[in-house]
Formats: sequence, C-alpha cells, structure tokens
Amino acid sequence: MNNDTLFKVLHELADMIEVFSHGICRYNYGLTRYLSPLTVFIIFISLTIIAAYSSNDTARIIVIGICAVQLLLIGSRRILTNILKTYMFIIFLAAFLGLPSIYLYTDKYSVVASMTRTIFVSLSSSTPMIVFSILVGLREIGEIISIFSRALGRAIYTFSTILLKISRLQIDILLMRFSRNIINKRGYI
Repeated sequence: MNNDTLFKVLHELADMIEVFSHGICRYNYGLTRYLSPLTVFIIFISLTIIAAYSSNDTARIIVIGICAVQLLLIGSRRILTNILKTYMFIIFLAAFLGLPSIYLYTDKYSVVASMTRTIFVSLSSSTPMIVFSILVGLREIGEIISIFSRALGRAIYTFSTILLKISRLQIDILLMRFSRNIINKRGYI
C-alpha cells in the first residue's frame, strides 16, 4: 500500500469519525428536532434489541425501514457515504463471523442461507445505533450515559474527543511523511 492510498484511507476514516463524534443534532434533523436525546436513545436501544433478538425477519425489516426514514431525513451526501462505508465494514465482519457455517453444513444452500442470515441480523441490529450516533454524536451519547453511570459517560466523551484528535494528527503525520518523500525523490518537482 503506497502512501497516497494510505493517506486517502486515513482521511476517509477521520472524516467518518468526525461525523460520528459530533453528530448532526445541532442542525435539528430527524427525531432530535421533536424529542430529547434521552428519549431518542431509549427508542433506538429498543429498536436495537428488537432487531437483535427477534426471530421474525419482518420485525428486522421494519427496524431497518424506520432507520432508513431517519437517514433520508438527513439527506447529506457526505453523511450517507460515511454510513455506507460503515455498513461495508459491518458486512465484512459479519461475513467473517459466518465463515464457521462452512464447516457446520454440508449443503451449499444451507451455508449461503446461514451467512446471509448472519449478515442480515448484524446489519439490522447495528443500524439503529449507527443512526442514533449520527443523529446525536458520541459526545452527546457520553452525556446521556452519564445520567446512568458517570464514569462510563466520561469515558465515552473522552474517547470521542481523543479519537478525533488522534485521527487528525495521524493524517498530518502521514502528510508530512508523504511530502518529505516527494522532496527527497525530486522527481515530481
């Protein structure tokens, strides 16, 4: 992986972290316009539990539909592309989790069905919390959780602050290294 590709990957990652860290509740989109963040938190935790532990796929489709409506209310292309990157990462991890089904089933149809179900359950159960963290941001989530546990709330708030600063610092370091390599080669000048 060359420096240019690594720089692009880190830049996209920092951009995604910035969206998740700050949230968009300051712009008054979606449910946060009408409800308090604590109420929205309880709603999205309920949707996550329903999607994760329901044996009915119709309930999972309804949860994804509710979250999709919230995403469509946002309407920002930058935020939606960051969400798609997050979903690609979740699909990769869910496919990795579904790999043991290759050894559990002898029929190819059962293997594909098991992996598809694992990916679908992972996507449907993570969608509400992804949408919630984009709506209110990790900092606001830290403040909401501090109502229940002050130490955990501070930890999440500190994590969101430090993660954003570290990702930007990594990009700056990589950019300095890349520019130093260009100066040393002198082939580009």
